[in-house]
Amino acid sequence: MTPLSTEPSYKAVTFPSLNTGGKDKADAAAYAAGHTAGYTAGLRKASAEAETRRVQMEAEHAAVLRQASVRTDRALDQLAAAVQALHKAALPSALEAQDILLSSALELAENIIGVELGDGEFSARAALSRALAGAPATGTVTVRMNPSDLSVLPDTARAGVTFTADPSVERGDAFADYEHGYVDATVTDALARTRQALFGVVR
Repeated sequence: MTPLSTEPSYKAVTFPSLNTGGKDKADAAAYAAGHTAGYTAGLRKASAEAETRRVQMEAEHAAVLRQASVRTDRALDQLAAAVQALHKAALPSALEAQDILLSSALELAENIIGVELGDGEFSARAALSRALAGAPATGTVTVRMNPSDLSVLPDTARAGVTFTADPSVERGDAFADYEHGYVDATVTDALARTRQALFGVVR
């Protein structure tokens, strides 16, 4: 009978060698490549979105500018129409006021002339001057005047002029007769010509 030994029995165990260095490097490289690819894709997407937004903002800005331009043009057209309407409305009033002023001025002139006609010698001299001013410088000229005006003309005013007393001629008026016509030197005719010339220009 063999006695049992109380000493522990040991046996060597051999473990397989685990060489993980290459795998770790491959995993790290794959992770880095994936990270780079994802980051690049993200940048590209963000850039594309930013470009889309930029184009959209430019289009919106252009639309706002077009609308503003349309509103500005419309406002300018309305302003021009208002100015034109105001001008048309004001022009008749201005012309009417100018006519009134001219008429008043002519009436005042007529009144002044009427007062001046009260001075016989002055009105006679004035009538003679108007008649001779419109007559030709050569040839025979005969001045027709009211007898009362002729009676107050001094001899100096009569020198070198042929006169005819004509009762049909109003005081302060005169006619100069010459070979081919005559000159109307009446106050009424002068005022009529003045009125026609003034209102003809105004209108």
